[in-house]
Amino acid sequence: MLDHVRAPHEPSVVVERFCRILKDYHISKVVGDRYAAEWCAGAFKNLGIGYESSELDKSSIYSETLPAFSERRVTLIDDKRLITELRMLERKPRSGGKADAVDHAPNMHDDAANAACGALWLASSGSQ
Repeated sequence: MLDHVRAPHEPSVVVERFCRILKDYHISKVVGDRYAAEWCAGAFKNLGIGYESSELDKSSIYSETLPAFSERRVTLIDDKRLITELRMLERKPRSGGKADAVDHAPNMHDDAANAACGALWLASSGSQ
């Protein structure tokens, strides 16, 4: 299941909604990116759900999960937004020997791709 909420929205209401869903599935902890992490961690904690920041940033997660897609070890759910976001990701070389950056193009989004690839990475790496 992939659930997403389009902006504009009230973040605290969205967190409450997702916490109810998580509790229905007996999930007590989530892993997320560092975007507004202190606010996110507190909002989830106040509703009884732990929030941990991911070890990897989203660019690294995209790079780590690419082989699973390339080797066809992943079957995606039929979600138009997810598929579009994954297709629109762009890989850009960085200077100084740093790993390539992978991100969405300007005026595009990657929330669904970020969530799906993060879950894939956690499941395949045994992390967290």
